Amino acid sequence: QENPDKYICEFPARYKWLKEKLAEKILDFDIKKKCTELNIFKEQLNAKSVSLIFSSYYLNSPASAFGHTLMKFNLHDSSDQSNELLDRAINFSATVTTSNALVYAVLGMVGGFKGEFSMLPYFYKLREYNDFESRDIWNYELNLTKDEIDFMVMHLWELRLAKFNYYYFSKNCSYFMLALLDVARPSLNLIKQSKTFIIPGDTIKTMIESKGLLNKITFR
Repeated sequence: QENPDKYICEFPARYKWLKEKLAEKILDFDIKKKCTELNIFKEQLNAKSVSLIFSSYYLNSPASAFGHTLMKFNLHDSSDQSNELLDRAINFSATVTTSNALVYAVLGMVGGFKGEFSMLPYFYKLREYNDFESRDIWNYELNLTKDEIDFMVMHLWELRLAKFNYYYFSKNCSYFMLALLDVARPSLNLIKQSKTFIIPGDTIKTMIESKGLLNKITFR
């Protein structure tokens, strides 16, 4: 019989949710002591706050024609833009398998690409958007509690190897950023508030209109 500890360490957010809902029926499990790799991941995203990042439109790249959204875990004071270079970015993007514009358009609309999450230092995205592509960046710092951030991190750990069908106009970067916020605070129901076609600009509008979610905005 396999060790059940393995599955709890693979799906810590689900374990925590079940423990809260069915406390007496779920055995106690010390994640901090038994899930080494998970705890290393959590230390890398030990953020003071979380921001939703919007990068402006870039028509030279079809994938960014409507802009792009990603999540930033603020390891430092968000008011200090020099230190934010070392913050962690959580990005969701498609793995593009063709350079043909027509094929790209068709596959992007019918879910022909696979999308996945990735974590990288934020300065890589700043270098790409600000320096190489001269795009404006808005930083929307979110009003999330420490417990909400921690739960989001555990869910990201569950998704680290997952792949999803990527749809350019619906199941895209913006959709999955809203889904992460719904995981952190289910009462938001941001996905249900969204339109059939989800583009980054509409995502920002939905987020801003959610009472109590936005803390402050900075611009680069």
